[in-house]
Order: sequence, then structure tokens, then C-alpha cells
Amino acid sequence: FKQSIVAVLAKRSANQCANPDCGAITSGPSARKRTASVNVGEAAHIYGASPRSARYDPAMSSQARSDITNAIWLCGNCHKLVDDDEVKYPAGLLFEWQRSH
Repeated sequence: FKQSIVAVLAKRSANQCANPDCGAITSGPSARKRTASVNVGEAAHIYGASPRSARYDPAMSSQARSDITNAIWLCGNCHKLVDDDEVKYPAGLLFEWQRSH
């Protein structure tokens, strides 16, 4: 995703993981520098961006794959979980998380 989409997605998600069983806050202050922050959130593709990625749909255009409507904000742990087990985390479930979050 473009950085502009990542920034909007994080804000729209209130910097909170969209997995309803998690809900982790994904940003906070840095202990190293008073004016800095730490981010552990990630913009995750619902339908994968490339042929070997989770839930890849070859019928989608590359523009649709990179659109914010195909994105969900997750913490790093949940992003890994949903991409490693696409049977347990199908696109329909992720869209439901996206809508309800």
C-alpha cells in the first residue's frame, strides 16, 4: 500500500488492531526520544497483493488490490496469523472485522 493509504487506515482504525479477539493498541510513545512514537500496526491486504500471498484473487486488478477497501489494520502478530492460515481467516471474515471495527 502507498504510505498515504497506510496513514489513513491507521487513523481510521484508531491505531487499534481490527481483530476483535485482539484489539491491541498499535502505536505509542517512544522511550528513546520524547518527540517520537513506536508503531507495531500494519496495513494488511485482505486479498493478497501477489500470486503467492494469502487470499490472492487473480481476477482482481492491481489497482483494486492496493485500494484501501482491500486493507485492514492489524497488529504485527495478527497480520502474521491471518496470512499464515487463510483457511481459518478467509476474506469474508476479514471484511467483517473491517466493517465492525
